[in-house]
Amino acid sequence: MKHSYLPLLLVFFLIVSPGNDEAAADQPCRTSPIHLPNCSHEACVQSCVETYGESVNGGCIDNQTCCCNIGQTKPNT
Repeated sequence: MKHSYLPLLLVFFLIVSPGNDEAAADQPCRTSPIHLPNCSHEACVQSCVETYGESVNGGCIDNQTCCCNIGQTKPNT
C-alpha cells in the first residue's frame, strides 16, 4: 500500500515544480532592452555588439525585445 502513493507523489512534484523557462524569465535585464522587430539570437547579439561593444548572455526577451545582459566591463590596462 505504501508504494502505490510514490508514483502519484512523483507526478505531483513534477507538475508543481517550476521549470527552467520560468527561472530564466525572472532574471532581470542588466542593460536597457533594445527594440528589435522579429528578434533572433544572432540579430540580438549583433545589436548588442553594435550598441554596447559586447554581448554577455545576450538574447531575445520576446519577439521584439533584445536584452544584452552586459556584465562589468574590464578596466583598460
